[in-house]
Amino acid sequence: MTISSGSSEAWRPELVPYFFGPSPHRLYACHHFPVAESAATRAVVICPATGHEYERSHRCLRQLALQLARAGHHVLRFDYRGTGDSVGELARYGLVDWKQDIHSAIDECLRLSGRKPLCVIGLRLGATLAAQAAAERKDVASLVLYAPIADGKSLFGEWQRDQDEYERKINRARRHGTADELLGFSLTHPMRSALNALAWPASFPALRRALILAEHPGEKAVRRMAQTLVGDGRHVSVEPADAPAIWRQEPFEANVPFKLLRRIVVWTQEGA
Repeated sequence: MTISSGSSEAWRPELVPYFFGPSPHRLYACHHFPVAESAATRAVVICPATGHEYERSHRCLRQLALQLARAGHHVLRFDYRGTGDSVGELARYGLVDWKQDIHSAIDECLRLSGRKPLCVIGLRLGATLAAQAAAERKDVASLVLYAPIADGKSLFGEWQRDQDEYERKINRARRHGTADELLGFSLTHPMRSALNALAWPASFPALRRALILAEHPGEKAVRRMAQTLVGDGRHVSVEPADAPAIWRQEPFEANVPFKLLRRIVVWTQEGA
């Protein structure tokens, strides 16, 4: 399906779901059109979390996209290969593939928007992969990192604890040995190895602005992430993610953190 941005005065839908990219790696995406374009219009790509965290945070990121579109931005939400509605089986793909999917989504969003200044927003592991992709490009102007993951080993440990808590809830004996599934999602040996080797970029040569929304802004890992973002003339903010951790709540029970989403929208507007 081909979509053109068209005239800002012509009728167009608020949202178009479609597939993009080459076969057999086509990605499912939703393009949220801006209510009204202006000189402040941005191209915004939203990079979701993964695994069970994807399901739990989906509603939140959809609401974020709606708010950004109402503020006048082109917004692209998408699913990584093997996840959501995109093509493929989860076990076939990993972090390298998903980072490439972010590159593809960025290129697609720039095409749809007519190459407006670009902002990339990522949640959890999606934030870390978004940072890696941004560090490899010269066209990412701003970056919003919502609870980014600095240490893949710690993330794996957190997921194991979530699995243990789930098994206690259903009164099932704790499993032994190497986990190959966590909360209903495959976790292959290559994926575990990739998580163990997960690295934060050392520098961001083209970035102009960045916002980190952290559960614990004072943590050493968060300070290290922020330090790599600092550069000549670059504005970097680290703020508390003052809202419930949506990725730990059941999908249909989680409250959308509207105040936090509004902060992201306002921050995006401030850079216009």
